[in-house]
Amino acid sequence: MAEQAREYFRYYGETTDGSRKLLLDALDFYSNHSALPMHIVEENGEAVDFVLDREIKKLLHSLETAVSDISLRQGYQMINLMLAAFCLRKYKPLKLLHLGGRAGAGLTSFCQLLPKFHPDNRMYWLTPTCREERVDCICMTMPFEELLLPQKTFDLIVLDDTDEYLLPSMKEQLWLSLRPEGQLILLSRRREMQQVFSGKGAETYLTGEGWTVSQSTISAAEHEAMAADTWDGAVKTIQQEAIERIQLVQREVTVEGADIDALLQLADEAEQFVLLIYASLPSLEVKYLANEWKRALLDYRLGWGKLDKIQQRGNALLIELQIA
Repeated sequence: MAEQAREYFRYYGETTDGSRKLLLDALDFYSNHSALPMHIVEENGEAVDFVLDREIKKLLHSLETAVSDISLRQGYQMINLMLAAFCLRKYKPLKLLHLGGRAGAGLTSFCQLLPKFHPDNRMYWLTPTCREERVDCICMTMPFEELLLPQKTFDLIVLDDTDEYLLPSMKEQLWLSLRPEGQLILLSRRREMQQVFSGKGAETYLTGEGWTVSQSTISAAEHEAMAADTWDGAVKTIQQEAIERIQLVQREVTVEGADIDALLQLADEAEQFVLLIYASLPSLEVKYLANEWKRALLDYRLGWGKLDKIQQRGNALLIELQIA
């Protein structure tokens, strides 16, 4: 009987493999480290107010009228339960990002509940089209093609694909904007988005009519690996930019009547690129060679340098860069 009574306070979701998984236990006292109490006992001890469960049931009930589509409503209910469970884990200010969505209706009630877990909790809502004045969250509008987010900022991100504006190219930016061990929750019925935005070990839940909710925790190791991959890609791009400028200078400097001042500008840009990435290159000579090559070009511009010295040092620099 006691176990049956406990079930009243438990909320589940059905995963894609047909199993039931606990999303929230509103009477698990050991899991609650937030400011929102799970229960309050009256002074006379005659009654108990199960505060958290009351708030959760009110939250879920509000979605009955806010979201008319049954499948979407079930999806938003799962997301709200996941958010509540996440906010219970620690008493600290959290930054949550709601990205996309036709309207904020699916998370509006949760935004009102959010400060009760910690008064400094913040919800940000970022969409490419919708402009709303909201007092319960910080609303921002930005084209997703131009998405720019600060790294290691958000504790949890909800990707709301009900407006189908999400782009696969956003993955790295979103993952890196999460703090290590942060969570990514996706509501979508597009298979491509489900594949792109579900991390390792993600739990995926069915809500009906092709809609799913997936929940991923981005580990510190995954975060570091993606940050490294992103930097490695940037290094290769910058390295190629330096090589192309050096090759252009090497080719044009031999042309009669060449604009040496313009070539010096290119050489300076190439050296700046090398200085930007040399710590990530295996060659210890590349920084020195870049400076010596530019100096040879400057000497030639001043009238006391030789063309073959520019060629010699430029070729040596290219060899080091291309080996790197």
